[in-house]
Amino acid sequence: MANVTVRLTKRVKIIGAYSEILLNELSSKVSSEHFQSFLTSMTKMPWRYCPVAVDASGRYNFGRVKLPGIQEVDGPEVDVDRKIGSYHLDYRENGVRSCPTVVKVLNDAGRNLITPDNLSPRDITDAIGIVKRRLNAIRHGDIVPVQKVPKKQKGARVPLRDHIDRWLLERTSDPDRISSEEALRKNSLSSYRYALDMFADFCMTKRNRECAEDITREDLKLFYGYMATVPNKRSDTGFGLSNNSRNTKITMVCTFLRSEGRGDILETWNGVRNAPTVKRARGEDTDIRDYSNQELELFFRVMDEEEADLFTFFLNTGARAEEVVVAEWHELDDQLGIIKVRKKWVTLGDGRRIYWVPKYEKERDIPVPQALFARMKARRKRVAPSNLIFPVDAKYPKGVFLRMMKAIGRRAGLACGHCLGCQNYPRTHQGGCNDHYLHRWRHTFACRHLRGNPDGTGKFDLKTVSEWLGHHTVKITERYLHAAEGLEVQQKMNESPLNRFNLPPTESTPAVAPQSPPTEKDG
Repeated sequence: MANVTVRLTKRVKIIGAYSEILLNELSSKVSSEHFQSFLTSMTKMPWRYCPVAVDASGRYNFGRVKLPGIQEVDGPEVDVDRKIGSYHLDYRENGVRSCPTVVKVLNDAGRNLITPDNLSPRDITDAIGIVKRRLNAIRHGDIVPVQKVPKKQKGARVPLRDHIDRWLLERTSDPDRISSEEALRKNSLSSYRYALDMFADFCMTKRNRECAEDITREDLKLFYGYMATVPNKRSDTGFGLSNNSRNTKITMVCTFLRSEGRGDILETWNGVRNAPTVKRARGEDTDIRDYSNQELELFFRVMDEEEADLFTFFLNTGARAEEVVVAEWHELDDQLGIIKVRKKWVTLGDGRRIYWVPKYEKERDIPVPQALFARMKARRKRVAPSNLIFPVDAKYPKGVFLRMMKAIGRRAGLACGHCLGCQNYPRTHQGGCNDHYLHRWRHTFACRHLRGNPDGTGKFDLKTVSEWLGHHTVKITERYLHAAEGLEVQQKMNESPLNRFNLPPTESTPAVAPQSPPTEKDG
């Protein structure tokens, strides 16, 4: 193997690593001014990247590092806790210095179960070998190194378009890697690109802002209003984004500005966020809608066996559509009564193999009734062998599920008849009623478990349902606590304790007029 330099370092808190004895020895070898400057630097930068010590045989001693010294005086070697601080690999690739963590190198190589808590000396050695083999392959021309776009220099004015292109490129996943700390998922990257392109067009054409340094707080507020005037085929009027869409896009723009050093226009002097449009307006109606019992009965009455399997799974798990697409048989655990949602390699129905990660990278277990396991066992005997529970030979399986759902809604007579989807269907024979979307099954799952049955059974607390749904915070789940409506309310009102006062008087009980108390004259 060619001589490739890869240095192993450890991030150490030198204030704790330097004992009083070592500091006294160091102070006796240098001047007082240099020593005082060294103590000041320790306070300002307590964490340093220290080389890992090497023993006489040339092997790394992972529990020992060499501390930084002063001037020409070398620092001492001390023992440190392997669990405190991270290990880094320091090397140059194509002339650019890199210093990734050992855990990141292993994760990029497919070893996603390695974490700082279970990192072993063998894992660190493997990571060094992975980097050395890559550098040797680059040196011999077997691998073409990725040309990184240089970051904006301090004080330089870069056009806004170039800013956005570089920002998106840095967050685009590398096909040679499995995971990346900065990479966005494909759908998120597309959403960011659309929002930032719209923002750049507005700033350059409407506000004459060529660079990110020229953007002001007023531009953000005007951009929020501008989004209410852009063409939109989904709108009833043909233009204007909804409040939710505008809030999402302005949040993406704020994320871009903050990462590019323009967080000052998002905050006031005391650090309070000064972009009120990125939050949901107080009193704004949510888009949470669940199915009633009557609607569910009509749905399942017209379904065939394949459709009933799919939407029974949606209803009983509350899973997101992308989670149902990659659901596999081995994730069904009928002994524990749960369905597992995990990070994994999965082969899709069209043969593509991808590494799938749930939203927020949050793995969870979803408890389901045993009747669902019985239904899935019968399905497995009926369908062709596959690793997926619901395999679809299409590039966009969610679109297949959505078309099935809208077709069932038409057969069941549940189309509203006045939305854009219903109006366009007779002409295009595509799509369907906008009232039927895959996430509505998830809404129904959440609302039913939070409200329970009319008799009070089957009700679960907010935190439990939030964990089942895989929400980032409980506050997101609170949106599902909307008021009940329909026949469920009528049934509860009929059982209300106040209902007994509404009973009409019986014919056998004549009304008696109130009598006044007797007086002395009456006597």
